[in-house]
Amino acid sequence: MSRVGTEDLGYKQRCQIQCLRADAGWTFERIAQRYGISVSTAWRVCNGPTTPRKRGKKPLKIDTPLSKRLIHEATLNAENRQKTYSEIAMMIGLQASEKTLRTAFSKEGYNRRIARKKPYLNATRRMKRMQFGLNTQSWSRNMWRRVLWTDECYVWLGGKRGTVYVTRRAGEEYDCLIPKFEKQNSLMIWGGILGYNGKKILVIWEKEDWGSIKAKTYIDHILMPIIWPFWYWEKQDIIRAGGGGGGGNSRSSGDSAESDNNSGGANTSGFGADEIILMEDGAPAHRAHGTAEQRAQLGIPKLTWPPYSPDLNPIENIWNLLKSRINARQPRPLTSMDVKQAIFEEWDTITVDNIQKHVDSLPQRDQAVVDSNGGHTRW
Repeated sequence: MSRVGTEDLGYKQRCQIQCLRADAGWTFERIAQRYGISVSTAWRVCNGPTTPRKRGKKPLKIDTPLSKRLIHEATLNAENRQKTYSEIAMMIGLQASEKTLRTAFSKEGYNRRIARKKPYLNATRRMKRMQFGLNTQSWSRNMWRRVLWTDECYVWLGGKRGTVYVTRRAGEEYDCLIPKFEKQNSLMIWGGILGYNGKKILVIWEKEDWGSIKAKTYIDHILMPIIWPFWYWEKQDIIRAGGGGGGGNSRSSGDSAESDNNSGGANTSGFGADEIILMEDGAPAHRAHGTAEQRAQLGIPKLTWPPYSPDLNPIENIWNLLKSRINARQPRPLTSMDVKQAIFEEWDTITVDNIQKHVDSLPQRDQAVVDSNGGHTRW
Protein backbone atom coordinates (compact mmCIF):
# COMPACT_ATOMS: atom_id res chain seq x y z
CA MET A 1 0.00 0.00 0.00
CA SER A 2 1.47 3.30 -1.09
CA ARG A 3 1.92 6.09 1.40
CA VAL A 4 -0.34 9.15 1.22
CA GLY A 5 1.53 12.37 0.60
CA THR A 6 0.85 15.81 2.03
CA GLU A 7 -0.73 17.00 -1.23
CA ASP A 8 -3.15 14.02 -1.18
CA LEU A 9 -4.88 15.14 2.03
CA GLY A 10 -7.99 17.25 1.66
CA TYR A 11 -9.22 20.19 3.70
CA LYS A 12 -11.40 18.10 6.10
CA GLN A 13 -8.67 15.55 6.75
CA ARG A 14 -6.18 18.30 7.54
CA CYS A 15 -8.61 19.91 9.98
CA GLN A 16 -9.17 16.54 11.71
CA ILE A 17 -5.44 15.86 12.02
CA GLN A 18 -4.75 19.30 13.41
CA CYS A 19 -7.59 18.93 15.96
CA LEU A 20 -6.33 15.50 17.09
CA ARG A 21 -2.90 16.97 17.65
CA ALA A 22 -3.91 20.27 19.25
CA ASP A 23 -7.07 19.31 21.19
CA ALA A 24 -6.75 15.56 21.81
CA GLY A 25 -2.98 15.54 22.22
CA TRP A 26 -2.36 12.64 19.82
CA THR A 27 1.23 11.90 18.97
CA PHE A 28 2.49 12.15 15.38
CA GLU A 29 3.00 8.36 15.36
CA ARG A 30 -0.62 7.68 16.32
CA ILE A 31 -1.92 10.19 13.74
CA ALA A 32 0.28 8.60 11.07
CA GLN A 33 -1.04 5.12 11.91
CA ARG A 34 -4.67 6.35 11.94
CA TYR A 35 -4.51 8.01 8.49
CA GLY A 36 -1.94 5.79 6.79
CA ILE A 37 0.62 8.54 6.38
CA SER A 38 4.23 8.89 7.41
CA VAL A 39 5.25 10.55 10.66
CA SER A 40 6.94 13.37 8.73
CA THR A 41 3.72 13.96 6.75
CA ALA A 42 1.73 14.12 9.99
CA TRP A 43 4.20 16.67 11.33
CA ARG A 44 3.98 18.82 8.15
CA VAL A 45 0.16 18.79 8.19
CA CYS A 46 0.02 19.80 11.85
CA ASN A 47 2.47 22.64 11.29
CA GLY A 48 1.21 23.74 7.90
CA PRO A 49 -1.87 25.48 6.47
CA THR A 50 -5.31 23.90 6.53
CA THR A 51 -5.83 24.44 2.79
CA PRO A 52 -3.80 21.91 0.79
CA ARG A 53 -1.37 23.20 -1.79
CA LYS A 54 -2.14 22.40 -5.39
CA ARG A 55 0.21 20.10 -7.18
CA GLY A 56 2.51 21.94 -9.52
CA LYS A 57 1.97 21.16 -13.17
CA LYS A 58 4.83 19.56 -15.02
CA PRO A 59 6.25 21.80 -17.73
CA LEU A 60 4.82 21.06 -21.15
CA LYS A 61 7.14 19.11 -23.41
CA ILE A 62 6.70 19.64 -27.12
CA ASP A 63 7.42 16.43 -28.99
CA THR A 64 8.68 16.18 -32.57
CA PRO A 65 5.27 15.88 -34.29
CA LEU A 66 4.03 18.97 -32.44
CA SER A 67 7.24 20.84 -33.28
CA LYS A 68 6.78 19.98 -36.95
CA ARG A 69 3.24 21.30 -36.80
CA LEU A 70 4.42 24.55 -35.25
CA ILE A 71 7.13 24.97 -37.88
CA HIS A 72 4.68 24.23 -40.69
CA GLU A 73 2.27 26.89 -39.44
CA ALA A 74 5.01 29.48 -38.80
CA THR A 75 6.50 29.10 -42.29
CA LEU A 76 3.25 28.66 -44.21
CA ASN A 77 3.33 32.16 -45.74
CA ALA A 78 4.94 35.59 -45.40
CA GLU A 79 2.27 36.79 -42.95
CA ASN A 80 2.81 33.86 -40.58
CA ARG A 81 6.58 34.36 -40.74
CA GLN A 82 6.13 37.69 -38.97
CA LYS A 83 3.93 36.32 -36.17
CA THR A 84 5.37 35.63 -32.74
CA TYR A 85 5.78 32.12 -31.32
CA SER A 86 2.78 32.64 -29.04
CA GLU A 87 0.57 33.71 -31.93
CA ILE A 88 1.53 30.62 -33.91
CA ALA A 89 0.83 28.40 -30.89
CA MET A 90 -2.63 29.96 -30.48
CA MET A 91 -3.40 29.23 -34.12
CA ILE A 92 -3.07 25.48 -33.48
CA GLY A 93 -4.72 25.60 -30.05
CA LEU A 94 -1.52 25.07 -28.06
CA GLN A 95 -0.88 26.70 -24.68
CA ALA A 96 2.81 26.89 -23.84
CA SER A 97 5.24 29.38 -22.34
CA GLU A 98 7.41 31.59 -24.51
CA LYS A 99 10.50 29.74 -23.27
CA THR A 100 9.05 26.34 -24.20
CA LEU A 101 8.10 27.56 -27.65
CA ARG A 102 11.47 29.20 -28.19
CA THR A 103 13.23 25.96 -27.27
CA ALA A 104 11.02 23.95 -29.63
CA PHE A 105 11.71 26.26 -32.58
CA SER A 106 15.42 26.43 -31.77
CA LYS A 107 15.75 22.64 -31.84
CA GLU A 108 14.42 22.72 -35.41
CA GLY A 109 16.91 25.45 -36.37
CA TYR A 110 14.46 28.37 -36.30
CA ASN A 111 14.88 31.65 -34.44
CA ARG A 112 13.35 35.11 -34.52
CA ARG A 113 15.67 37.13 -36.77
CA ILE A 114 15.67 40.57 -38.35
CA ALA A 115 13.76 40.63 -41.65
CA ARG A 116 15.86 41.72 -44.63
CA LYS A 117 14.48 44.37 -46.97
CA LYS A 118 14.89 43.90 -50.72
CA PRO A 119 13.10 45.35 -53.75
CA TYR A 120 10.38 43.19 -55.24
CA LEU A 121 11.54 41.32 -58.36
CA ASN A 122 9.01 40.19 -60.94
CA ALA A 123 9.83 37.95 -63.92
CA THR A 124 10.83 40.85 -66.19
CA ARG A 125 13.18 42.35 -63.63
CA ARG A 126 14.78 38.99 -62.95
CA MET A 127 15.33 38.46 -66.66
CA LYS A 128 17.06 41.84 -67.04
CA ARG A 129 19.27 41.14 -64.03
CA MET A 130 20.16 37.76 -65.46
CA GLN A 131 21.04 39.30 -68.83
CA PHE A 132 23.25 41.89 -67.13
CA GLY A 133 25.08 39.16 -65.24
CA LEU A 134 25.70 37.16 -68.39
CA ASN A 135 26.83 40.21 -70.37
CA THR A 136 29.43 41.23 -67.77
CA GLN A 137 30.67 37.80 -66.65
CA SER A 138 33.96 38.20 -68.49
CA TRP A 139 34.75 41.63 -67.03
CA SER A 140 38.03 41.80 -65.15
CA ARG A 141 38.50 43.47 -61.77
CA ASN A 142 40.17 46.46 -63.41
CA MET A 143 37.21 46.93 -65.75
CA TRP A 144 34.84 47.08 -62.78
CA ARG A 145 37.20 49.58 -61.16
CA ARG A 146 36.70 51.92 -64.10
CA VAL A 147 32.97 52.23 -63.49
CA LEU A 148 31.92 55.47 -61.79
CA TRP A 149 29.32 54.12 -59.35
CA THR A 150 26.68 56.69 -58.38
CA ASP A 151 23.50 56.71 -56.35
CA GLU A 152 21.23 58.76 -54.13
CA CYS A 153 20.81 57.99 -50.46
CA TYR A 154 18.60 59.18 -47.61
CA VAL A 155 19.88 59.95 -44.13
CA TRP A 156 17.09 60.06 -41.55
CA LEU A 157 16.70 62.88 -39.09
CA GLY A 158 15.90 61.92 -35.50
CA GLY A 159 15.85 58.48 -33.89
CA LYS A 160 16.43 55.09 -35.42
CA ARG A 161 13.61 53.24 -37.11
CA GLY A 162 12.07 50.08 -35.69
CA THR A 163 13.28 46.58 -36.50
CA VAL A 164 11.03 43.82 -37.81
CA TYR A 165 11.73 40.24 -36.72
CA VAL A 166 10.67 37.11 -38.61
CA THR A 167 10.89 33.39 -37.88
CA ARG A 168 13.42 31.68 -40.12
CA ARG A 169 16.47 29.46 -40.34
CA ALA A 170 19.96 30.78 -40.99
CA GLY A 171 20.27 31.25 -44.74
CA GLU A 172 16.57 31.95 -45.30
CA GLU A 173 16.83 35.75 -45.08
CA TYR A 174 15.80 36.24 -48.71
CA ASP A 175 12.67 34.11 -48.27
CA CYS A 176 11.34 36.47 -45.60
CA LEU A 177 11.71 39.96 -47.08
CA ILE A 178 9.65 43.02 -46.22
CA PRO A 179 9.10 45.86 -48.72
CA LYS A 180 11.03 49.12 -48.73
CA PHE A 181 9.15 52.40 -49.07
CA GLU A 182 10.07 55.99 -49.88
CA LYS A 183 11.98 57.98 -47.30
CA GLN A 184 10.54 60.99 -45.48
CA ASN A 185 11.88 63.35 -42.82
CA SER A 186 15.36 62.85 -44.23
CA LEU A 187 18.20 64.49 -46.11
CA MET A 188 19.00 63.23 -49.59
CA ILE A 189 22.61 62.93 -50.64
CA TRP A 190 24.15 62.01 -53.97
CA GLY A 191 27.52 60.34 -54.25
CA GLY A 192 29.93 58.62 -56.57
CA ILE A 193 32.90 56.29 -56.09
CA LEU A 194 35.63 55.14 -58.47
CA GLY A 195 37.43 51.91 -57.69
CA TYR A 196 40.41 52.73 -59.94
CA ASN A 197 41.92 55.11 -57.39
CA GLY A 198 39.37 55.02 -54.58
CA LYS A 199 38.25 58.61 -55.13
CA LYS A 200 34.78 59.75 -54.11
CA ILE A 201 32.39 62.68 -54.56
CA LEU A 202 29.43 63.75 -52.44
CA VAL A 203 26.63 66.33 -52.75
CA ILE A 204 23.84 67.07 -50.29
CA TRP A 205 20.70 67.79 -52.27
CA GLU A 206 19.42 71.21 -51.18
CA LYS A 207 15.72 70.56 -51.71
CA GLU A 208 14.57 73.96 -50.45
CA ASP A 209 16.70 75.74 -53.08
CA TRP A 210 16.78 73.16 -55.91
CA GLY A 211 13.40 71.49 -55.56
CA SER A 212 12.90 67.81 -56.31
CA ILE A 213 15.21 65.84 -58.59
CA LYS A 214 14.10 66.22 -62.18
CA ALA A 215 16.04 66.16 -65.42
CA LYS A 216 16.89 69.88 -65.37
CA THR A 217 17.84 70.06 -61.68
CA TYR A 218 19.86 66.85 -62.01
CA ILE A 219 21.76 68.29 -65.00
CA ASP A 220 22.27 71.70 -63.34
CA HIS A 221 23.41 70.48 -59.93
CA ILE A 222 24.89 67.01 -60.49
CA LEU A 223 25.71 66.08 -64.08
CA MET A 224 27.36 69.30 -65.26
CA PRO A 225 29.11 70.65 -62.13
CA ILE A 226 29.99 67.32 -60.46
CA ILE A 227 29.97 64.26 -62.75
CA TRP A 228 31.38 65.86 -65.88
CA PRO A 229 34.58 67.40 -64.41
CA PHE A 230 35.19 64.38 -62.18
CA TRP A 231 34.76 61.95 -65.10
CA TYR A 232 36.93 64.06 -67.42
CA TRP A 233 39.90 64.56 -65.12
CA GLU A 234 39.91 61.01 -63.78
CA LYS A 235 39.91 59.76 -67.37
CA GLN A 236 42.91 61.98 -68.11
CA ASP A 237 44.73 60.47 -65.13
CA ILE A 238 44.07 56.99 -66.47
CA ILE A 239 45.35 57.99 -69.92
CA ARG A 240 48.51 59.51 -68.42
CA ALA A 241 49.03 56.35 -66.37
CA GLY A 242 48.85 54.22 -69.49
CA GLY A 243 45.31 52.80 -69.07
CA GLY A 244 43.44 51.16 -66.26
CA GLY A 245 45.05 47.77 -66.59
CA GLY A 246 41.90 46.22 -68.02
CA GLY A 247 42.62 46.67 -71.73
CA GLY A 248 43.85 43.12 -72.20
CA ASN A 249 40.43 41.81 -71.20
CA SER A 250 38.40 44.52 -72.92
CA ARG A 251 35.36 43.50 -74.87
CA SER A 252 32.66 45.16 -76.91
CA SER A 253 30.33 47.07 -74.60
CA GLY A 254 27.39 46.87 -76.93
CA ASP A 255 25.57 44.79 -74.31
CA SER A 256 26.63 46.75 -71.30
CA ALA A 257 27.41 50.37 -72.25
CA GLU A 258 24.52 52.30 -73.71
CA SER A 259 24.79 54.09 -77.06
CA ASP A 260 23.03 57.29 -78.13
CA ASN A 261 20.11 55.18 -79.33
CA ASN A 262 19.89 53.09 -76.17
CA SER A 263 18.58 55.08 -73.19
CA GLY A 264 20.90 58.03 -73.75
CA GLY A 265 24.41 56.80 -73.08
CA ALA A 266 27.34 58.15 -75.09
CA ASN A 267 28.30 56.22 -78.21
CA THR A 268 31.03 53.71 -77.34
CA SER A 269 32.67 51.25 -79.69
CA GLY A 270 34.20 49.31 -76.80
CA PHE A 271 35.27 49.37 -73.17
CA GLY A 272 38.80 50.62 -73.76
CA ALA A 273 41.67 50.57 -71.30
CA ASP A 274 41.35 54.33 -70.70
CA GLU A 275 37.56 54.49 -70.48
CA ILE A 276 35.41 55.36 -67.47
CA ILE A 277 31.75 54.32 -67.67
CA LEU A 278 29.05 56.06 -65.66
CA MET A 279 26.65 53.92 -63.66
CA GLU A 280 23.24 55.42 -62.89
CA ASP A 281 20.12 53.61 -61.77
CA GLY A 282 16.75 53.90 -63.47
CA ALA A 283 15.51 57.02 -61.67
CA PRO A 284 13.36 59.25 -63.92
CA ALA A 285 15.90 62.09 -63.84
CA HIS A 286 18.60 59.70 -65.11
CA ARG A 287 16.43 58.30 -67.92
CA ALA A 288 15.02 61.60 -69.10
CA HIS A 289 15.65 62.62 -72.73
CA GLY A 290 17.31 65.87 -71.70
CA THR A 291 19.74 64.06 -69.41
CA ALA A 292 20.54 61.53 -72.14
CA GLU A 293 21.26 64.29 -74.65
CA GLN A 294 23.53 66.11 -72.23
CA ARG A 295 25.49 62.95 -71.47
CA ALA A 296 25.87 62.27 -75.19
CA GLN A 297 27.18 65.78 -75.84
CA LEU A 298 29.72 65.38 -73.04
CA GLY A 299 30.76 61.98 -74.40
CA ILE A 300 30.12 60.14 -71.12
CA PRO A 301 29.32 56.43 -71.71
CA LYS A 302 26.61 55.00 -69.47
CA LEU A 303 26.35 51.44 -68.19
CA THR A 304 23.08 49.72 -69.03
CA TRP A 305 21.71 49.02 -65.57
CA PRO A 306 19.16 46.35 -64.62
CA PRO A 307 16.16 47.63 -62.63
CA TYR A 308 15.90 47.17 -58.86
CA SER A 309 19.49 46.04 -58.43
CA PRO A 310 21.03 47.88 -55.46
CA ASP A 311 22.81 44.64 -54.54
CA LEU A 312 25.02 45.08 -57.62
CA ASN A 313 26.01 48.65 -56.77
CA PRO A 314 28.98 48.80 -54.36
CA ILE A 315 28.16 52.36 -53.31
CA GLU A 316 25.24 50.86 -51.35
CA ASN A 317 27.83 49.32 -49.03
CA ILE A 318 29.52 52.70 -48.68
CA TRP A 319 26.15 54.25 -47.77
CA ASN A 320 25.66 51.60 -45.07
CA LEU A 321 29.13 52.32 -43.71
CA LEU A 322 28.46 56.05 -43.72
CA LYS A 323 25.10 55.67 -41.95
CA SER A 324 26.50 53.33 -39.30
CA ARG A 325 29.24 55.84 -38.48
CA ILE A 326 26.75 58.69 -38.28
CA ASN A 327 24.46 56.64 -36.00
CA ALA A 328 27.44 55.75 -33.79
CA ARG A 329 28.27 59.41 -33.09
CA GLN A 330 27.73 60.55 -29.51
CA PRO A 331 25.75 62.64 -29.08
CA ARG A 332 23.81 61.50 -32.13
CA PRO A 333 23.12 64.38 -34.57
CA LEU A 334 19.42 65.22 -34.69
CA THR A 335 19.04 68.58 -36.42
CA SER A 336 19.46 69.12 -40.15
CA MET A 337 22.59 71.22 -39.64
CA ASP A 338 24.21 68.66 -37.33
CA VAL A 339 23.41 65.80 -39.69
CA LYS A 340 24.93 67.66 -42.67
CA GLN A 341 28.12 68.29 -40.74
CA ALA A 342 28.25 64.65 -39.64
CA ILE A 343 27.71 63.46 -43.23
CA PHE A 344 30.71 65.40 -44.56
CA GLU A 345 32.94 64.48 -41.62
CA GLU A 346 32.18 60.77 -41.83
CA TRP A 347 32.39 60.79 -45.64
CA ASP A 348 35.96 62.02 -45.32
CA THR A 349 36.79 58.95 -43.21
CA ILE A 350 35.86 56.55 -46.04
CA THR A 351 39.16 55.14 -47.28
CA VAL A 352 40.44 53.84 -50.61
CA ASP A 353 40.46 50.35 -49.12
CA ASN A 354 36.81 50.72 -48.10
CA ILE A 355 35.87 51.56 -51.68
CA GLN A 356 38.05 49.04 -53.50
CA LYS A 357 37.01 46.23 -51.18
CA HIS A 358 33.40 46.48 -52.35
CA VAL A 359 34.13 47.33 -55.98
CA ASP A 360 36.38 44.28 -56.23
CA SER A 361 33.49 42.05 -55.15
CA LEU A 362 31.63 42.70 -58.42
CA PRO A 363 32.76 39.44 -60.08
CA GLN A 364 31.26 37.50 -57.15
CA ARG A 365 28.08 39.59 -57.19
CA ASP A 366 27.78 39.11 -60.93
CA GLN A 367 28.10 35.35 -60.56
CA ALA A 368 25.60 35.31 -57.70
CA VAL A 369 22.98 36.98 -59.93
CA VAL A 370 23.56 34.35 -62.62
CA ASP A 371 23.43 31.51 -60.07
CA SER A 372 20.10 32.82 -58.70
CA ASN A 373 18.60 33.22 -62.21
CA GLY A 374 18.36 36.97 -61.70
CA GLY A 375 17.06 36.69 -58.13
CA HIS A 376 18.26 38.31 -54.93
CA THR A 377 21.83 37.94 -53.72
CA ARG A 378 23.41 38.29 -50.28
CA TRP A 379 24.80 41.75 -51.04
